Amino acid sequence: MITTLNLLRADDLIALERNSPTYLHLLAEALQFAFADRAAYYGDPDFVHVPLDALLSPRRARALRSRMSAATTFSPAFYGDHTLAADAGTSHLSVVDQAGNAVACTTSINTPFGAMLVAGATGIFLNNTMDDFSAQPGAPNAYGLIGSEANAIAPGKRPLSSMTPTIATRGGHVVAVAGGSGGPFIITGTLQVLLATLVFGADAESAVAAPRIHDQWVPPYLMVESGIGPNERWALRRLGHHDVDAPGAGAVQLVVRSADGRLDGAADPRKGGAAVGW
Repeated sequence: MITTLNLLRADDLIALERNSPTYLHLLAEALQFAFADRAAYYGDPDFVHVPLDALLSPRRARALRSRMSAATTFSPAFYGDHTLAADAGTSHLSVVDQAGNAVACTTSINTPFGAMLVAGATGIFLNNTMDDFSAQPGAPNAYGLIGSEANAIAPGKRPLSSMTPTIATRGGHVVAVAGGSGGPFIITGTLQVLLATLVFGADAESAVAAPRIHDQWVPPYLMVESGIGPNERWALRRLGHHDVDAPGAGAVQLVVRSADGRLDGAADPRKGGAAVGW
């Protein structure tokens, strides 16, 4: 998500208008670079060197941004040179208290019913997040994601995850807490919800309910939710995007905190959940 935001930081997103074809194209292009990095470099930092300083540097972001075209999209090889589904096992909680303390917590057993094994009489399903490793470099996992040797299986090693629990602050004060479920849709969904509220000023409910796109670089197509209109989709096709109907776009849970301490929360209508306060 930080890679994508770095690529967008110099653009006037408000002038482009939220969910306009130009905005959606720009977002999709940035996401492809970010997911190409994910596949190539990310793994357990206790086992492999993940060059975060280089990957997240403003200089690199400017270089990648200069390669993006407003007139077209490109083949997967343009975004990265490594050969790189619906979720039912992940939950997220976004919490803010009266003092402004915040928690963003994502937990997962991965795919529906995880490993389909229960730990004794506890009633707790065991996860199958071994699938988050790159069992074979270039071979897709259950969500179509691929990875490199950096995310290969090894004893005691943590698998790469799409979980993106996020706390956004301004001047040291919490302004938003977000996260979600949905495999790789977590990354793109959380990003778009935060942009909706922090850049475009949307309230929590409209931010999480608005239609979204999803582009994870490989497979090379742009997933579009039904709320994105036919004119926007036509314009995206003219730019070279191969758009398909999104089977889902994850589910994001959001709390927004105003400067006077008021809280605005919303649970994504794409999945069960609720915003509650007391």
